[in-house]
Amino acid sequence: MIVRTLELEFRVRNSFSLRKSSQTNFILEKDKIYQKMQKLAKSTKIKRRK
Repeated sequence: MIVRTLELEFRVRNSFSLRKSSQTNFILEKDKIYQKMQKLAKSTKIKRRK
């Protein structure tokens, strides 16, 4: 019984950590896309000035 509950707890923790890591990865991807958009906006502004 004790081993089973520990195993279940371990699985739950693993799934939670996986979910957390995927969330942070998603946020990182969003940041990357945002940075790319900012760079594009800056480059277009520079081109317009010229």
